[in-house]
Amino acid sequence: MSETASPARKPLSGPIAQRVAARSGELLEVLRRHGVTNPEIFGSAARGDDHEDSDVDLHRTRLRCRR
Repeated sequence: MSETASPARKPLSGPIAQRVAARSGELLEVLRRHGVTNPEIFGSAARGDDHEDSDVDLHRTRLRCRR
């Protein structure tokens, strides 16, 4: 049995990741307004194998609000 290597994909090169990249300034501003720091994309968009129906997986750190 032989394995066929899948073609190498460039990270953040798929259609959804490209949309995120095009609006990254706006997205970062909204995230910061909500106390999110250090957002990171992972999953299919980060790998470059996302497609038109993919979602965006976002890991974030959120600062605690002091009351």
